Amino acid sequence: LAHKNALKNIETIKVVSVMDIKGKKAKEAAKEFNAKYFTNLDEFLDLDLDVVEILTPTYTHAEIAIKALKAGKHVIVEKPIALRSEEAEKMIKVAEKEGLWLLVGHTRRFDKRWMQIKEIIKKRNILPMQIRKAEVQRLPFPKTAW
Repeated sequence: LAHKNALKNIETIKVVSVMDIKGKKAKEAAKEFNAKYFTNLDEFLDLDLDVVEILTPTYTHAEIAIKALKAGKHVIVEKPIALRSEEAEKMIKVAEKEGLWLLVGHTRRFDKRWMQIKEIIKKRNILPMQIRKAEVQRLPFPKTAW
């Protein structure tokens, strides 16, 4: 579960359930939060959930997000929102139609360190400014990765 530390440290969030098509991974993630786990998306979406966070390969984002939105759940989806702009547009239209939030997880926007830097810049009126960051990850990306 990629965001487990963040989810554990936000007092207003309670993870009640996790879902993974791999039962062992689902069970391990659920144990981290003392939550229920599911391997079936439809059963998972039948629960009384406020928000669904989608941390899956990009090619699955649109299908899962649309199902979650149609099930009445707000959605946080990992970036990029989708593989194709048509999928992203459909996700946005469904969210608007259902009156629900669809948030793309640009997580650095909410990183405390970056928020503090932004405040310092505003207070000292030292604009314009550029901040550059480089990050390297050596992960075995699937062929379907964007």
